[in-house]
Amino acid sequence: MREYGEVEIIETALTRQAGEKRIAEIIMRTIPYPMFLVLKYEESAQLWAAHQRSSQNDSEKNVLEESVYTAWLDSAEFEKLSVALDFQKLRNGNFYELYNDMVDGISVFNAHQSGMAKVADGDEARALLAQQQATEAKIAALRAELKKETQFNRKVELNMEIKRLEAT
Repeated sequence: MREYGEVEIIETALTRQAGEKRIAEIIMRTIPYPMFLVLKYEESAQLWAAHQRSSQNDSEKNVLEESVYTAWLDSAEFEKLSVALDFQKLRNGNFYELYNDMVDGISVFNAHQSGMAKVADGDEARALLAQQQATEAKIAALRAELKKETQFNRKVELNMEIKRLEAT
């Protein structure tokens, strides 16, 4: 089992709402502690978290595991996130348990925001969200292929496949 000696909370103000994934990755790799990174842009904010470990090849480097983050949230939505991450219900035996429960809470919140009402835990939420993202990527690829296609029959097939994926 991992042990976290501390958990950092870092807030960063952005001048534009672009490249946030890369910015979060750089900050989280640079600081060798698990953290909650709050990216702010004007009146909206994103919360980022990822479990970290030392690299097996180079103990000077951090390896980020799967990043979990919210969409851009306004203050009302951020308040909903705070309610969803009910601190009274989180395990607090050590920082790892607390951090893990918060990461799971963010995942469940994201699943609920995506319309998945009955998600039991963080692992299930992350799996369902990954499946949803894969489906959306497949639909985007099919739409791109549809734009290039010249044969009517093939266009019909692509449209049917897109509709089938959208229904799931």
